[in-house]
Amino acid sequence: MVPLMNAVEMIVGNDRRSDEHFLKCIVIPNGPIQVLYLYDSHQSRTRALLERLANVLGYSIASE
Repeated sequence: MVPLMNAVEMIVGNDRRSDEHFLKCIVIPNGPIQVLYLYDSHQSRTRALLERLANVLGYSIASE
């Protein structure tokens, strides 16, 4: 629980009114960015946005 107390929640998207094309991420200090998908097709619908975010931050995408 202690790392979560220092975590930052980050929501990114291209359209702030969209309830489909956004990513909700948790950033825990000294850890990777965790992306939370909210429904079954959310991951596939937001893949392009995830790739763009990773590119901007200089990260690579890892699967679990």
